Parts: sequence; C-alpha cells; structure tokens
Amino acid sequence: MKKYIKGIDGLKAIAIIAITFYHFFPDTFKGGFNGVCLFFVITGFLLSQQDFHSFSIREFYKKRIKRIYPGLLLVVFLTLSVYFCIDSFLLDGMRQEVLSVLLGYNNWWQIFQDADYFTRILNSSCFTHLWYLSIELQFYLIWPLLVVVFNKITKKNKNYPIILCIILAMCSCLAMALCLPQGITRVYYGFDTRVFAILLGCAIGLFYKNYKIKGKDSKKIFGLCLLVSILIFIFVDGNNTMLYRGGMLLITLLFVVMLVMTIYPSFGIGRILEWKPLKYIGTISYEIYLWQYPVLFICNYLHFDYPIVQVFIVFVLAIALHVLLNVKKKVVANGILAVSLCVGSFGLVQAKDKKEDIESLKQEMEENTKKMEQDNQDKVSTSNLVFVGDSILLGCYDEIKEMYPDCVIDAVVSRHMGEEKTALQTIEANGQLKDTVIVCMGTNGVIYDFLAEELMSYLGDRTVYWVNNYCPTLSWQDSNNAYLNELAQKYSNLKIIDWYTVASSHPEYLSSDGIHPNEEGSKAYASLIQKEIEGK
Repeated sequence: MKKYIKGIDGLKAIAIIAITFYHFFPDTFKGGFNGVCLFFVITGFLLSQQDFHSFSIREFYKKRIKRIYPGLLLVVFLTLSVYFCIDSFLLDGMRQEVLSVLLGYNNWWQIFQDADYFTRILNSSCFTHLWYLSIELQFYLIWPLLVVVFNKITKKNKNYPIILCIILAMCSCLAMALCLPQGITRVYYGFDTRVFAILLGCAIGLFYKNYKIKGKDSKKIFGLCLLVSILIFIFVDGNNTMLYRGGMLLITLLFVVMLVMTIYPSFGIGRILEWKPLKYIGTISYEIYLWQYPVLFICNYLHFDYPIVQVFIVFVLAIALHVLLNVKKKVVANGILAVSLCVGSFGLVQAKDKKEDIESLKQEMEENTKKMEQDNQDKVSTSNLVFVGDSILLGCYDEIKEMYPDCVIDAVVSRHMGEEKTALQTIEANGQLKDTVIVCMGTNGVIYDFLAEELMSYLGDRTVYWVNNYCPTLSWQDSNNAYLNELAQKYSNLKIIDWYTVASSHPEYLSSDGIHPNEEGSKAYASLIQKEIEGK
C-alpha cells in the first residue's frame, strides 16, 4: 500500500479551482486551463510511487478502471438522459463523441473534428473537457512498457529512469513546437505534445523514491510560486503561440517546483496544504472536473446564466457523486447508472448524425463566399445598403441579394467582434460605404462594449441596424442581446433587428446545429431585415 503524502490533495485543489474558474469565468481567468498541467504532473508523480518489481498489469488496470469508469459512466449517461428529456435534438451527432470518450481517444477525435470552423461550432459539447481524461488513459496504456524498461535500466544505474523520463519529456516539448503550424488545437489536445507534463511528474517521483532532500522552511518561496501561478491563471491567453513554444514547459516546471516543495516535509508546505477544506476539494477534484461542462452546457441551454450558482451546482453534484461511489453498498449508484444507461443509450440510438449537415453547410458557405467575392470585384454598388457579418449573414447571401441586388455584403465564417471594422474600412476605401449599415455580429463570441462603441463611433451618423443573436448552446447569447438593447438606447441611429425572437419561435428555420438558418430560415432572416429597413 502506497504511503500517503501530505499536500498532494491540496495541489489537486489548486488545479481544479483554476480549471473551474476558467470554465465558468473565462474572461477573468484566461489561463485557468493551465491547471491541467499541474494535474498531469501529479498523475506522473503518483504513478511512479508504485513498486516496479512487484508491478502487476492486471492489478494496475483493475485499479485504474475502478477509479475512472464508474464516475465517468454515471456523468456521461446521466447527462445524455437529461439532454434527452430536455430536447432530444441535443443528442444529434453525439454518438461518435461519446464513443471517443469511453474508449479514451477523445483528444484525437477533437483534433480531427476541429479541421474547420463548421465542425467545431456544430460539435461544441458538454464532453469537450474530457480530452484530458483521454490523455491520461493513453498514458496508462504505455505505462506497463515503461515499467519494464525502468526495471531493466535501473540495474545499470538508478538514475537512468529519471534521465529517460526527462529525455522523453523534452521530445514531447519539441513535438509541441514542431506541430504548432498544424494549429493550436493539434498541440493542445495531442498526446505526443502534452505528455511531457506527466513524464516530468514521473521524473520527480522517481527522484523522490531514491533521494531525500533536507530543505529549509520555504513558505515564502512557495507563496511566491503560488502568486505567479495565480497570475498565470488570470492572464495567460491560450491563443498566444508563445505558450506552445516553451511557455507551457516553463509553467509546468513551476508546478514541478511546487510539487517538490510539497512532497518533502522539510520544506513545511505539505502540512499547510492539508487544510481541510482544500484537502476535501482535492479529494473530489475528479468528480468536480467530470461535472463542469455538463452543468455549464445545460444551464446555458436553459438560459440560466448565473456562473456562481452553476459552480455551486457542480460542487453539490460532485459531492453527491463522490458519496455514491464510495459507500460500501452501491445500490443507489448502480440503480441510477442502470436507468441512465437505458435512457441515454436509447437517446443516442435515435439521435441523428450531423455529419451530412456539416458538409452541406460548409459547401454552401464556400459557394456563397465565391459569389460574394465575385460580386464585390465585378460590380460597383449603387445601393445605400452595406451588410457586414459572420457565417449567419453569409448563409443568407442569396436571399439578401435577391431583395437588394446592388447592396454590398462582406461576411466571413468565424468572424469575431472587432474584425468587422477592417472590412468596413475596405468598403469605405472603395467608395461604397454609404448611408445604411446592417451589422450581423455576435454569434462567435462576446460583443465587448469598447469594440461596439468603437464601431458606432466609426460609423458616425449613418443609420445602423444590428441583427441580434440566436445561438442557444453558446454562453454569450443572452448577454450579447441584452447589451445590444442597451447600446440602442445610447445611440439614436441604432436599431435592433430581433432575429432571436423569430428563431426561438420557429425551430424549423434552423439547421441541425440550432444556430445557422436553413433555406426557409434564410428567407425569413432576409425578410425580417427588409421589414425593419423598409418599415413594412
């Protein structure tokens, strides 16, 4: 039986708190996702504490399965059951994802799914966060092989396993830098590019087994490391490419230092991290992690946009799950699992596959982009109307052009707030920015007030129509629409076109993603704009 090491649960608590804040307060805790690196380091350390000479593959996998799958199955199938009861449409396209989660290759599934914007937005999911679990499961597959190698090379030199782990970790870091041109998704989710944190944890664990350190009381140093970690959790943006060119390695090394100071009693940190509330959060950190996206997505779908309450719900569910899984008689847990397996599986079986819709939507956008580029190149607009927006506008290109043949339309897939101004400046340089501008922005992210104010200032006295958002599975829908209403009160030349009310009342207008208008919806979208502009 492994010796209990004080402070490990406290470190887990720090990691899960950072991740939780990132998921529920992403604008404030931009770098909270780095808590995953700390989890990986701890995983590697704990794995290396086993007795390699008496290592049993059967016992190893038995313990891993017992630790991981009961909670995972309960959360996954309970979530599927709730989705099925709320709206069976939510299960469309989820079969392959659920399979990837249960079989431990979800990280690679997400890499391939993120080949383009359409696949990403149509597959935003309550199980997206489980890529982390897949990386750990994949490491468990190679761990027995590493143990065999460790046993052999230890006979020559007890430091060789440590050196091997460090070499493999550096290879993983190099892979992260080399694979970056393939996209951030590739390096963020890839096993080969993220395994270095687990390997560094293993190296520390092997060092800990062989060497003892007599350090001095280092509370101030640990406090400084913790402060730096908090700053990282707040300010480090995941879209910064420097993070994947060595930045994440430096952050992981910081966590390694914190781990070393925790596991060696002479530093005096382990007993501080044994503070009961912190220790308990660390104890249930796995259950907390499992529940985060399911709660977040269901609350967002129901327009229950109260992050503090959502976090509270996650903690309550995590405690309940932990209790259910750790009582001697698991009658209740088994009963809930049996019912949710039946309901969730039935829902998955009858769910539709979104792949065809994704491909058709992608093809439509590509065709409309070609038409738009040709029209903007060949024709001089005599219309006062200029449209600027994202893929929602692009999908309605034909219908709007039919109503206003001479209008100017500039629409781009995955356009975020702030990017529309550059398009309007280009239109103005061509002498085509005239009296009326229709803005169709906000589907792809938060409409920040300073960007909206900047846009309105740039457009000056022109008449501006802004089409509000309908994207019920995305967290910013309600806040965007509420802000647009406030903005219209401030600017007398701004009028809001209420697409939200129309779309929410007519689900038949939408593609299977529940966001983009289908053919009938595109006609309704264009007609709504015409009605507002012409006052019909």
